[in-house]
Amino acid sequence: TSGYLTEADVTRACTSLQNFGFVIIPRLFADDELEQISNSFTSRTDQVLADLKTWAESNGEVKVAGQRAGAEGAKEGAAAIMPDLLDVGSKHGFHEVCLRSPGRYDVPSEFSDYADSTRRPIERIVSEVLGEDFEQAFCGVVYSAPQSEAQLWHADSLHIYDNHGDV
Repeated sequence: TSGYLTEADVTRACTSLQNFGFVIIPRLFADDELEQISNSFTSRTDQVLADLKTWAESNGEVKVAGQRAGAEGAKEGAAAIMPDLLDVGSKHGFHEVCLRSPGRYDVPSEFSDYADSTRRPIERIVSEVLGEDFEQAFCGVVYSAPQSEAQLWHADSLHIYDNHGDV
């Protein structure tokens, strides 16, 4: 049954998180639940990127005019062809969006945007690992525009400060 975790599932998930820092839980969500989660992330991302484009165009803030090379027909919708509308880093972005690297937009959302039924199984595992008083830290999407170069592994820094020495 999707969304239902046995004690053994929780124990395995906690052990994996503690040993490896991640966990894979097959069939945690039913297909319709995954579609609901995906649609929520996609619609929010499309709306935020469309709003950003409108803001950038009205304020003369478009950093790279036109579209990325080779991106023709890659995706329909607001995020289909997304020039870099911001400089890289949190200090150049907004609460709703920032550019993490060329072509990569970080679009946060609220945990409360998602149904309790899809949050509960995950929160059950998190509370076992971190304790009942855990705090939700981040929920969102990093959208990579078509033809974006591969992003290297990185620590989440250099978004507020210009160099590691200031971190």
